[in-house]
Amino acid sequence: MNKIIIDILKLPKNNTCLNNICKITKLALILISISNNFLKYLTLDTLTYDIYNKVNSNKWIRRPTKENNLARIRAPHCFFICLDEIIIIDIVKYCNYFCNIKLLNVKTDSFNILFTQKYDILVININNLNNSQINILVELMKNGLYKNKKKLFPITTTFWVYAIKSYIRNEHEFNTYIKDNLLARFDFLFELGFEKDEDIINEILQTADDDKEINADYYFDLNNKYPYLKKNNIYTFEFNELSDITKSIIQKYFNMASDLSTLTLYHIGISELLCISVSILLGKKECLIEHVVLGLFLYDKFVSSTKNKLTQFDKNILHNIFNTNHRDTIPFQKLMNYFSSYLNATMNL
Repeated sequence: MNKIIIDILKLPKNNTCLNNICKITKLALILISISNNFLKYLTLDTLTYDIYNKVNSNKWIRRPTKENNLARIRAPHCFFICLDEIIIIDIVKYCNYFCNIKLLNVKTDSFNILFTQKYDILVININNLNNSQINILVELMKNGLYKNKKKLFPITTTFWVYAIKSYIRNEHEFNTYIKDNLLARFDFLFELGFEKDEDIINEILQTADDDKEINADYYFDLNNKYPYLKKNNIYTFEFNELSDITKSIIQKYFNMASDLSTLTLYHIGISELLCISVSILLGKKECLIEHVVLGLFLYDKFVSSTKNKLTQFDKNILHNIFNTNHRDTIPFQKLMNYFSSYLNATMNL
């Protein structure tokens, strides 16, 4: 477990940008990309509804019929605030190994591209959208439907929307605007910066146009070490259902939520996706306890503040684990110990 995560976070070796963003953020984006792909082949609806009804017994919800595709669990929508656009461009290129992801060009593309159903993720620069387009995006994420010529089409594509800090003319107005119109529609909120000094952007800009030889080998190490994660191969991966123990851990996590009145099926479904993605990343056919613990920590760290306020873990735990000075191992036992003690202490209150 330790070695696989350490190794994949070092890839691609020649990319200065991706190798200097926060390791925890990079891991979360890899897992979300994996989940966007395998969700097409794995149905979590039954499990999610069962856990939801156990957690929120006062608000029992019946499982939808198979024909009701709109009620299916979806992959998470993500909002990014970036230091520079080159970061999101490199992330899209990297994540394209794990799923079909496209950077929307507002000048040449339109939302009609959704009709092709070719893409798992559509990445959009909100700074380039006009008010009408933003309203369309809000409706797409709110209802999962795209209206065209008085017809409604169900949308399976998920959205990654980003804003560039330097393009924001009035940050106060912008924050007010996205809070009222967009942030409520997002599951995760990411700030894409660098772990080192921000002057590193100059180095990144200088290496952005590297020669074609480096580009040709961009996915070489991924193909060599992780061919099972490639977007065309994931559907062949045989994954067993979550065990009763891992289900109970997810249930306990949401049992401790501070406001169950705002808990939705999507909170549970998306946390499950992260946990299962950890298992698939590690090449395991079952979701082990440590996979669930890591998945829940990542969920807790990045979940949008506009969503249900969940238990607040110590955010420094993950940072310390992924930035340890020990090169050979990541002390996941420390994470497990913290999680266990936290659960016990909270459940005994």
